[in-house]
Order: sequence, then structure tokens, then C-alpha cells
Amino acid sequence: MTNNREQLIPFILQHLDGLLTENELKNTTAWKSYSEADELLSLIKESWDAVENPVDFNFDGNSAWKKIKKSTFPKVKRDLMIWERMAAVFLIGLFVWWLYPSETKMVQIVNTSPKTLCDTLPDNSIVWLKSDASIAYAANEFNVDKREIALYGETYFQIETDKARPFIVQTQNSYVLVTGTAFNVKSDSLAVEVFVEEGKVQFTNQLETYNEQTFKVDLLPGELANYNLEKGAFSKTRESNANLLCWKTQKFRIKNQTLSELINSLEAQFNICLETKDINPDKFLIKGNIKFTSIQELVNEINKGFLKKLDNDAVLSISNCN
Repeated sequence: MTNNREQLIPFILQHLDGLLTENELKNTTAWKSYSEADELLSLIKESWDAVENPVDFNFDGNSAWKKIKKSTFPKVKRDLMIWERMAAVFLIGLFVWWLYPSETKMVQIVNTSPKTLCDTLPDNSIVWLKSDASIAYAANEFNVDKREIALYGETYFQIETDKARPFIVQTQNSYVLVTGTAFNVKSDSLAVEVFVEEGKVQFTNQLETYNEQTFKVDLLPGELANYNLEKGAFSKTRESNANLLCWKTQKFRIKNQTLSELINSLEAQFNICLETKDINPDKFLIKGNIKFTSIQELVNEINKGFLKKLDNDAVLSISNCN
């Protein structure tokens, strides 16, 4: 399920933008589900006030927000609600400052659409951003002696080969290094996951200094690595999930699954919550292939393509995660 902190951020931004009262904010499920909600509100409000009143800006010199405030983000994809865009910017901005000096001009690509966003980087590498994913890179430094970006969310990379300029993806406390390959990186506040489809990828939590907590591993096609940020634990496996990249390929395969198993798979894949109406989720066995462009379209196709044929009263829907 989506992390409670990440669910709360858009509501806080709506409150600061005058669209929610404080009482309305504190009555949301997202607020009640996050134990450090008051602290998060204070942090975001301090940053919000700093941007609204730049002359009075006196934020902690070591904080990310001072550098985020001084950076510029000229490129933001999708003209959607202001608080949705700011939520995505907030998440990626928390660690962009690690990579670049405060005066660096940044380029940021944010996907707040429910559909996958495809874009081309200056080196002709192609990226596919899953919904709510963000990437950022230094406008004047990318593709000089290296190609370095920051990532939050999930993104698939098809990297243009250039051995003289390695491609580096920085997530929270980890790095992915390649010269030319195709791979997927999923990063949130709990873990970083890397899956390789073509070529070879190096995955590490340290670039220069090494200690007993350091890991560095080469990943080959079909291999998936997971780095648990809370436990500092690392694992590597062979991945056989046919739907791992379904959000990019826009094709979902259902192989003789009960509706209950299908729901578990969809919830894990898309960080959503699903509910059923007038049906026992273990009652039916489903199989087939579905083409879709968004999770809502996928749910709609399951309803009309499978459930309605099996039980006309059956309904599968996306619900609020309580």
C-alpha cells in the first residue's frame, strides 16, 4: 500500500493552498493514519512559507529545502492540480540537494497523470515514468562527463550506450550505474528495487566510501535486487512475475487466478486498495490478457470483460486505503 506519509502530503498542500481547513485536514484518513502528521505539517509549512516569503527565508542551512528553494525547475510535465504537482516535487526535492550545489539549474520531469509518461533525455535515452514518479537532473551538467539523475517513484530506463559517460541513477541511499542497458528502478521511502531487462547494471549503496554495511552487486537480465531502507537489508533473486512491467507495456496477464489473488497482485503492483461488491473473491477463477492505459481502465476491463460474464452483480472498484 502507498506509504501513509506520501498519502498525507497532497492533503497538507491543499490545506496550505486554502482548499482545506485545519479541521478538515485533521479529519482525513491520511492524517489519522500517520503518527507523525503534526511534524510533517510543520516541516512542509516552513518550506511553504519560505517560498511564499523569500526575503524572510531563514531555513536551516543544511536542509534540503534551502537548496530546493534556490534551484529552478523549468520543465514539469502535465498541467494538473497545483497541489498534485507540488506533492511530486516535494518528494523528489527532499534528496535532490545531495547531488547538486544550491545554485544549480535543475530540470525536473513529474508524472501526476494516472497514465505512463514517456520522455527522451538529452543523451537520447528514453524513460517511462509510472504515475507519481519524478526524475531530476542538472541542466548544465548532464551528459558532460557523466549522466546523473535523481529518482523518486518507479521509472523504466532504456539507456543510450556511452562508455565514456556512465549513467547514474540516485535514489534514497543507493545508486544504479550503467553505460547502456534497459532496466527498471522503483524507489519509495521504504525500499529501492532494481530489475534488469537487458545488459548489466551495478547496484550499490556507496559510490566512494565502503564499510561493513556496503553492498555492490552486478545484476544481469532477469535479476531483481531489493534494498530495504529501514532494515538496511539487501537481497537478489530471479524474477518471474510476468506483470512486473505491466504499467509500461500496458498489458496485464491473468493466469488462472482467483479474484482474491488478482486483487492482491493489483494492489501490490499499483499501490492501491481494491474492494468487491456482491461477490466472493475466492469464488471464480480468471484468466486472460488485458490491454490498458491506466489502473482505472484496467479495473474497468476486469469488470466488463470477466466479472460481468461470471456474475452480473459483481463489481471490483478502487477504494480509499483506510
